[in-house]
Amino acid sequence: MTTEELDALAPKTVLFVATEWEVQKWIFEGRIPGRDYYTLTHPPDKDGVLHTRKPIYLHYMDLLNARLDEKQAWEIVRTGLIERMEWVTKKLASLSDEHV
Repeated sequence: MTTEELDALAPKTVLFVATEWEVQKWIFEGRIPGRDYYTLTHPPDKDGVLHTRKPIYLHYMDLLNARLDEKQAWEIVRTGLIERMEWVTKKLASLSDEHV
């Protein structure tokens, strides 16, 4: 998401942040005034229990892969894993060619 998209979000919006391996679910709280960081909090679990109230602060660059739709976030993860697998496959092939 761009900073403009993040700044337009209402507090308590659910965000799905794609990482290298998974999608993390967070509650968006807003921008830290005068900074390029945003406050996120942990969502409640399936039973509605909030296990930690401690917020985290992420730079907008860490939120580039944030989405409002969980499926879109998982598609980002999948694409990244496929690209990584292709890179590893090419690396293994080049190592095999060196040993021939």
